[in-house]
Amino acid sequence: MATQLKKSLNAFELTLFGTGTIIGAGIYVLVGKIAGIAGFFTPLSFIVAAVIALFTALTYAQLASIFPKTASAVVYVEKAFAFKPLSIIVGYLLLATLVITAATIIKGFAGYMQVMANFPEQWVIIGLLLVLGFIALKGINESIWLIGAITLLEVGGLIFVVFVLRDSFSADNLLWLAELKSVEWGNVNTIMSGAFLAFFAFVGFEGIANVAEETKQPLKSIPKAIITSLVVSSILYLLITYVCLGSMPIDELAESTAPMSDLMERKGAAYAKFISIISMIAVVNGVMGMIIMSSRVMYGMAENGLAPRFLFHVHTKNRTPDRATICIIVILFILTSAFSILGLANAASFTVLIVFALVNLALVVLKATKRLPKLKTLNLSIIYPIIGFLLCVLLIVQKILEIL
Repeated sequence: MATQLKKSLNAFELTLFGTGTIIGAGIYVLVGKIAGIAGFFTPLSFIVAAVIALFTALTYAQLASIFPKTASAVVYVEKAFAFKPLSIIVGYLLLATLVITAATIIKGFAGYMQVMANFPEQWVIIGLLLVLGFIALKGINESIWLIGAITLLEVGGLIFVVFVLRDSFSADNLLWLAELKSVEWGNVNTIMSGAFLAFFAFVGFEGIANVAEETKQPLKSIPKAIITSLVVSSILYLLITYVCLGSMPIDELAESTAPMSDLMERKGAAYAKFISIISMIAVVNGVMGMIIMSSRVMYGMAENGLAPRFLFHVHTKNRTPDRATICIIVILFILTSAFSILGLANAASFTVLIVFALVNLALVVLKATKRLPKLKTLNLSIIYPIIGFLLCVLLIVQKILEIL
C-alpha cells in the first residue's frame, strides 16, 4: 500500500501557495464584515491582526524547518509536551480551522456568483467542490501550479482595484483618517473585535508547513516562503482597506456579499463584472489551498494514530492522500449547507488562535528545555514565541469577554 508523499516543491512555489491561500481566505470575502465591526478603525484592526500573525509565522518558520512533517501543529505540540491527548485536541482543532475556513470562503464564492448569474447557491457549491476535489486528487504539482497561476491573478486583481480607485487616496476621501487620531481607550475593544475577525484573513501561511514533507529543501525554503507570503498579503490588505473606506459608506460595505464587486461598481458595471470574475477565482484559490492543507493534516494524523488508520493512504499513481481528500470534500458540503459566512469565519478565527497559541507555547517549551538544534538560517530568541503566545491569548480572551 502506498503511503509516502512526493517531494517536489521549491521556495517560489511555496510562496505562491502561501500568498494565494492567505489572500483567497479573506480579503475578497470578509473586508466588508470587518469594516462593519471596526468602522474607521479597520486599518488598525488589520495591523493588529498582522502583527499577531507575524509572531506566529516566525514560530512556524523555525519549527517547520526543524520538523518538516504534515499535520505540523500536531507534531510540534507532540514534540514539546509528549502528551497524546493534547496532540489529538490540537490535531482536530487544526483540521476544524482549515475545513471551516474553506467552508467560509466557499460561501463567499457563492456570493460573487450571484453578481454574475442567479444560480442556486447549493448547486454552485456542489459543482465547485467536485471540480476542486478532482484537481486536489490529481497531484500536488498540478494543484500548486494552479494555485500559483491564480495567485498572480488575484494579486493583480487587488492592485487593479487600488489603481482604479486611486482617487480614494485624495485629501477629500481620506477625511476618515482623522478618526484614527482620536483613538481612545474605549475604541480598543472595537479595534480588537475587528482584529479577531481580520485574523481570519491571515489564515493560510501555516499551510506552508503542512506541505513540508513535499518540499525539496525545507530548511531554507519554508521560512522564506512563510515570511514573504505574510508580508505581501499584509501590504495588500492595508491598501485595500484604505480604498474601501475612502470609496464606500461603511454601512453598505458591511452589508455587501460581494464587496470588491460593489466597490468597483462605482466605476461602472464592466469593472464590477471583471473584478467579480477575479474574486471568484481568488476564492477558488483559497478553497484549493485549504483542501490541500486539511487533507495533509488528516493524512498526518492518521499516520500518527490520531485519526482512523484507513485515511493514511495515498493514490498509487498521483501520490496524493486520496481518502483524506474525499473525506474533506464531504465535510465541506455539510458545513456550507448548515452555517452562515459570518458564523463560520468567527469559528475559524477562534479555533486557529487556540492552535497558534499552543504552537507558540510548544516552541517556548522546546527552547526552554534546550531540545532544539541551533539553525544557521533561523534561530529565534525565546521572547518571540512568548509574545506570539500572549497575543493569541489576548485575542481569545477579548472575544470570550465580548460574548459574555
